[in-house]
Amino acid sequence: MSTPMWYFASGLKPSQLRVFTIEECPSCKRKMRREFKAGDYIVGTGETCEECHVPRVITMIYGEEAPPK
Repeated sequence: MSTPMWYFASGLKPSQLRVFTIEECPSCKRKMRREFKAGDYIVGTGETCEECHVPRVITMIYGEEAPPK
């Protein structure tokens, strides 16, 4: 698999970037942040909400600079 274009746009090397996915429940509006998984995409179906048992919707994918080792 090739490196996604947004890695290059960040100016950071892939090893310096941690990528997260934000999911939101369409029923209770509760949000959850988790590590990005291959295949995630905006408006895609996420995991099931623990409160309402409804599939969450992926609303955001973003990267943060990884802490120095």
